[in-house]
Amino acid sequence: AALGFAQLDQSGGFGYYANVFDHRVEELSGMWTSSRPVVLAHVIAQEMGHLLLGQGGHSRTGLMTADWNRAELVRINQRAFTFTSQQAKEILARSLGRHSSAEASRLSQVAEQR
Repeated sequence: AALGFAQLDQSGGFGYYANVFDHRVEELSGMWTSSRPVVLAHVIAQEMGHLLLGQGGHSRTGLMTADWNRAELVRINQRAFTFTSQQAKEILARSLGRHSSAEASRLSQVAEQR
């Protein structure tokens, strides 16, 4: 069962809305005796990953794995359940690109006001 969802931009840009199903987080953490706040933080991180990575955000390994089971919760408890290095690079590149676009837009607006 899904732990949350992210509303993605269909044009390939950043997503704009994410939701986490708290009752499912509680069920999952209770099932495998994991800290609920730590599991919740990882679920939130995954949904943020969807917003930042866009379409096709799931992977076979790491935080963006679609189906979480005992192995993933063990890695969460070990603080070893993270984005893959490729995902981290893509998030950084997309974030920097977005920042550059936003900054260019802001500077353009300032120039038009003068």
